[in-house]
Amino acid sequence: AFIAGVACAAAVVSARDRRRGARESRGTRADSARGASPAASTTRTGQALYDSAKAVDEYVTFHYSARSTIAGALRTFPYEDMVRGGVDVRSALGFVEACARVAVEAMEARLASSASAGTLTSALDVGCAVGGTSAALAKQGRFTRVVGVDYSRAFVDAAKRAQSGAFDARDGYEADADALSRCVFERGDACALRKDIGIFDAVIAANLLCRLPDPEAFLRACVNITNVGGALVLASPYSWLEEWTPRDRWLDFPAVRAILEPAFVLERECDLPFIIREHARKFQLGVSHVAVFRRV
Repeated sequence: AFIAGVACAAAVVSARDRRRGARESRGTRADSARGASPAASTTRTGQALYDSAKAVDEYVTFHYSARSTIAGALRTFPYEDMVRGGVDVRSALGFVEACARVAVEAMEARLASSASAGTLTSALDVGCAVGGTSAALAKQGRFTRVVGVDYSRAFVDAAKRAQSGAFDARDGYEADADALSRCVFERGDACALRKDIGIFDAVIAANLLCRLPDPEAFLRACVNITNVGGALVLASPYSWLEEWTPRDRWLDFPAVRAILEPAFVLERECDLPFIIREHARKFQLGVSHVAVFRRV
């Protein structure tokens, strides 16, 4: 798994980019004046990044932009020369939907092999950011209850704005207001989820693990929030940084698996690329390792 900053020689910066730039400038000044609040589930510096207007803008684009919007900006990107390992940049455009499909496929496999075939289920999206994966889970129709939790108040507020239709096609977004209306978003700490949050048939944590101060604490808590027979879907680029996680708490996948077993059994692994647009000339490209565990 890797993360690489990649440049895009976009010829024209859209009006939306100019509006975004103005908002980012205002947001940066506001964040500096406000200061970073103490955080339980992340370091002070890291949380300030995710509470900034710039981060919210990037993740709204990441979760809700029409694929054609991003693909258009990538047309002049020489990905064949700049990206190694056989990753086609265009395959990274549907990351949140792909994560949701992995969870749905895991649940369908369970339902097909049990007497409860056809029964609708519940899902928890931990580290939901601005709600794109939660919406994709709700849209699949397998989940009657979808709860999204994120530590960033700014991200949760953006998810709730998406529910009200704030990000529509006129600005190049594809936020599904109907699917979002079937989700509940709340602020919460992945390392200390509220005791009464419930038990879910599917728990998904997409690109969360390497942004936690105590990833082992979260993994051990998953046994209490995942129904027996349910699925735990972990997606991570394992891009550890000391700004987020003390070095002695960094985990590789074998360590993750050892923590989860024997309460969980590994069923499937795959790789999913993702791309985060920072601005018209810069994209962050990564490949997340995805693992599906079954609660036993």
